[in-house]
Amino acid sequence: MTSQIATPTDLHRSRHDAGAAASQGATIILVSDGTGSTCSQIVKAALLQFANPHVQMIRRANIRTPQEARSVVEHALNSHAIIFYTLISEQVREALHNAAEKHLVP
Repeated sequence: MTSQIATPTDLHRSRHDAGAAASQGATIILVSDGTGSTCSQIVKAALLQFANPHVQMIRRANIRTPQEARSVVEHALNSHAIIFYTLISEQVREALHNAAEKHLVP
């Protein structure tokens, strides 16, 4: 299972780039090919390091095709969100990673 965690610089950049949405905090999209509970636990554990981290988390579970992964990236791009994921399928991981890299979505 693979999980990527955004760095504090990524969080700051996303907040800055989000403009007005930045005052409401960051949006994190949790992507999983299962229920998303592992990804959620990892992100919640990381957020414990910050005092009052105004963050909205959106869980996208059962993402099992490259097209679904690319769709999540489009949603993240449009909402200035950060993506965290736990995906087993190499094909789906690569689709998500490549789309995120192409659109500069952390």
